[in-house]
Amino acid sequence: MIHSKHNARFLAAFTVALVATTASAQTTTTTPPPTTTPCPSSTTPVLADFNVESALTANQILATATPTLPPTVLAGISTTPPALQIRQSISFNIANQLLSLNLFSVQPGAVLPTPQGSLGSGAIFSTLAIKVDKIYASCTPNLSVLFVGTVATNSPVSPFGNLTGAPAAVSIGLTAETTPKITNLVTLVAGNVIEYAPAAAGTVDFVSSSVTPPGTTGAPTVVVNNPGLVAYRIVDLDASGSTGNGPLTYVWTVTGPAMVSNPTAAKTTGTILGGAGTYVFTVTVTDSAGHSNTGTVTITFQ
Repeated sequence: MIHSKHNARFLAAFTVALVATTASAQTTTTTPPPTTTPCPSSTTPVLADFNVESALTANQILATATPTLPPTVLAGISTTPPALQIRQSISFNIANQLLSLNLFSVQPGAVLPTPQGSLGSGAIFSTLAIKVDKIYASCTPNLSVLFVGTVATNSPVSPFGNLTGAPAAVSIGLTAETTPKITNLVTLVAGNVIEYAPAAAGTVDFVSSSVTPPGTTGAPTVVVNNPGLVAYRIVDLDASGSTGNGPLTYVWTVTGPAMVSNPTAAKTTGTILGGAGTYVFTVTVTDSAGHSNTGTVTITFQ
């Protein structure tokens, strides 16, 4: 271990300690349920569940104000190619009539939607909760859903400041394919920002209902836009043994189909989403004087 040293040129150096272990007990395999559609329908489709996620880029955001992003996120999306990608997940709590919108960053190419439980505690940098007043759903001219309400809470605040109290709306469309896809995801906070994504992934469920022609029986609709089989492994990553001049900052990256749950933490977890192959996790540690060093760990699965 090399600790910080002071001399006439005020240099600081440090080493990076990395620990990687696989936990086979945490390996998870899921298979999406079958998909049907409630349209055409003799009644308005009734929403039962809503969980979608999309990727966002700068050209998909319309606002007069410049967004304020966490420094690590801004640095990650500003590189060429980008080292980070911004995602937005949207989920609906029927019991409380609350729509939760979370903004977070992932590694480019990470599976969409993000596996449940794979994000670290500090990965989400903005959360909006919209109190839903009305849900509109229609089969004409295509299957679509629109939420309308008011921003109830905003903590951590959005990149456009505290939006609490503003009218808001979220809408999606669904294709007419046998396995519908989620299209045209729009988030609007009146007077502040519009976000648009041409596609999203996740699940949208509807309550069973009668359909046209009469006499046939509807079924709960599950819209899935996700690979049919997802298996992932968890890797523990630890650079907390690093030393340097003053507070240290950390940036984790990974090659291959994998992601880091909290890429700016000293200790975090990696999620390996692919199969057999080699995955290289890299951490760059920088001290308060601007000196940096990197360390890598390589995981190989046969």
